[in-house]
Amino acid sequence: MKKKELRGHLGMLAFSMDSQWCVMHREDLPEPTRVCAEGQYQGMIFTLTVLGGDWVRDAKGKHRVFLMGESSRDTDEYTNKED
Repeated sequence: MKKKELRGHLGMLAFSMDSQWCVMHREDLPEPTRVCAEGQYQGMIFTLTVLGGDWVRDAKGKHRVFLMGESSRDTDEYTNKED
């Protein structure tokens, strides 16, 4: 798999984690919906870590995913430098 493809897939995973995190914290949704979102979120984290990856979540609930020396983002938002 090429670096660009891997980053694209990591970006999709980070977006999915963002989405599930958001659903988990929406109090206007029924409890079963939030519990289902939490299960999916925990499953993504488990799978990523079993594969040797890591992740971070900022204060706004946005995720960044790391695997095989690659990141889900091209630019590090903390330093504003490209990876």
